[in-house]
Amino acid sequence: MTTTPADTPETSNADPTPSVPSGVAAAKRPRAKPRPRAARRASAEYVAVDVAAQRLDLDADALRARCRRAAVKVGTIVQADLGAGLIAVKFGRSWRVRFPSAAA
Repeated sequence: MTTTPADTPETSNADPTPSVPSGVAAAKRPRAKPRPRAARRASAEYVAVDVAAQRLDLDADALRARCRRAAVKVGTIVQADLGAGLIAVKFGRSWRVRFPSAAA
């Protein structure tokens, strides 16, 4: 019995590494960097400027103007520190206000 060059392991076309399904390869991507702590506060309750103005007994336009004047860009977020724990954050073209939590 003679061996042909195709039968020897050195010349075979078989890939020595096992094939990996595409779904498994996608799962082994490197993890994304954790987001900054301020950006992770998505669970905080934001209220519209109109609602916040009623709670603060202010005019809504005056509160919007105050947000505009105090606006600071923090990373990719535009926010305004309104004092007394009030933070206004701009979502698109509108402002939302976060009141301090009662537990703090």
